[in-house]
Amino acid sequence: MTTTKKTNAKKSPPKRPVSPASGARAKKAATPPADAPNATRADVVRRPPKEPKTSAMQAALIVLKDAPPEGMSAKDMIDAMAGRKLWASPGGKTPEASLYASIIREIAKKGDEARFRKVSRGRFVLNAS
Repeated sequence: MTTTKKTNAKKSPPKRPVSPASGARAKKAATPPADAPNATRADVVRRPPKEPKTSAMQAALIVLKDAPPEGMSAKDMIDAMAGRKLWASPGGKTPEASLYASIIREIAKKGDEARFRKVSRGRFVLNAS
């Protein structure tokens, strides 16, 4: 004896494509505070822009200005930046490797126009040209 299954579930309508600007992914426009029901968008108070933080490369430039002629390693630069409170790692495990890679990448890309110059294995100074 064969039986057929009866389903009472309603079939859902076919899904329509959702544009990126609609639905949950849409960015909300600035709205007036809830306590001001008649406020307009012009009444919204905006915060002043934050001062940009010093990047690791900018801090390295500052630290290398006082570097000895034999240069500094990336680890020494990171320690000096932290000591002078110019830059602190945002939680990375190897900030010295990231700094080293950034400096090497700039030297490879810009050549003689780079801000840094490699003087020996793992040691850098400011480029005087």
